[in-house]
Amino acid sequence: MSSPKRLEVPLSSSGYHMEVDTRKSDCNRESAHWHLCHHGSRVGSINIYGSWVQSPSVERRIKDEAERLTSQYSSEIRDVYDYNRQYGSDY
Repeated sequence: MSSPKRLEVPLSSSGYHMEVDTRKSDCNRESAHWHLCHHGSRVGSINIYGSWVQSPSVERRIKDEAERLTSQYSSEIRDVYDYNRQYGSDY
């Protein structure tokens, strides 16, 4: 049995990172996006085109870096999301 792929990219700001969904049901229900996380909690989400789905209440520089990383990793986000639609976790 295959396991879900993970894509996590740290931001330069301490405690922040970006991550892609790993649950099959989430990946089949939603368009490709990833989440801005702070100390393990999701605080926002941005789609692969750079539009905030859920805009976080964080400093502009953090949002700017998340937007830059989204542009840089958009192909990888899409690939992982597509893979997890079939092979993501069931939990």
